[in-house]
Amino acid sequence: EQIALERADYWQANKDSIKTQRIGYYATWKEAKLSDKAFLESQKIYRMEHPIKECYTCRDEKAYNEFLKDPLSIDGYKSNCKSCSLALGKIWRQNNPSLAAFYRAKRRSDIIDRTPRWLDKEDFEIIQWAYEEAKEKEKKYGVQFHVDHVIPLKGKYVSGFHCPENLRIIPWYENLEKGNK
Repeated sequence: EQIALERADYWQANKDSIKTQRIGYYATWKEAKLSDKAFLESQKIYRMEHPIKECYTCRDEKAYNEFLKDPLSIDGYKSNCKSCSLALGKIWRQNNPSLAAFYRAKRRSDIIDRTPRWLDKEDFEIIQWAYEEAKEKEKKYGVQFHVDHVIPLKGKYVSGFHCPENLRIIPWYENLEKGNK
């Protein structure tokens, strides 16, 4: 309470100078933000021209092995390479088995909820073929393929159906880059 009273007294005594300081600070902040936008745009263009082929942990095998031993050493770590992503996913599932089961069940129920009743046997065969084709492409090209929903099952503004017209086969990195958009 005493500190609050002291601050109120200070504010009353120095109201004008504090306001001018804040106006100056806001002007420099706004200028910095505008230059930040230009910098971020240049970074975005650079990243598009020079995509990351591997994450920093892969470059240093010793550091990567240390990370695998203690995955909590890097909090909130996200990897850009497939091997690290798979390893991190496996570690997370081992450390959080109940959450992993919950998310798998949630995904299955979302697919069931978004599968229309008007689909017939041929449509289900086409859906099954898409998943089999993804596995065949994976074996052929050595890259994991996902069966992607063009319009997400749980979109923010619109939700798609789990039907043949809404499915496509794409490489894993394109699907993960797309997210729920």
